[in-house]
Amino acid sequence: MTHSDLSLSLARRSDASAIARMSCVLIEYGLQWKWTAQRVEASICAANVNVLVARFETRIIGFAIMRYGDDDAHLDLLAVAPPYRRLGVGQELLRSVRRWREFFASAWKFEKATVGRSNFMSVWVITG
Repeated sequence: MTHSDLSLSLARRSDASAIARMSCVLIEYGLQWKWTAQRVEASICAANVNVLVARFETRIIGFAIMRYGDDDAHLDLLAVAPPYRRLGVGQELLRSVRRWREFFASAWKFEKATVGRSNFMSVWVITG
């Protein structure tokens, strides 16, 4: 596999099951499974989360889930299938989520606006 064979893209809802299976086998093995297909799909659909997949041909061979808070970002999960480890796939995933993090930090500001007395509404605001 060469780097030209690798494609990175944002995950689609249809990718949730494959990502969840990889999480169960590669990350959560022996633990109570928390990153189910439903949870992964919710992350794919969430405005403050990026789920990135690495594909070789049509197969998902790796993924990263990055969650953005008000002032920080958290890498929730990162995995690469064993046959594709030590080939730079994880490095490419990290490089890409870092670019997303920098984009969000420089181009967008996550603000909370008060609605009524105690409710909050999340709003993305372009600052640059």
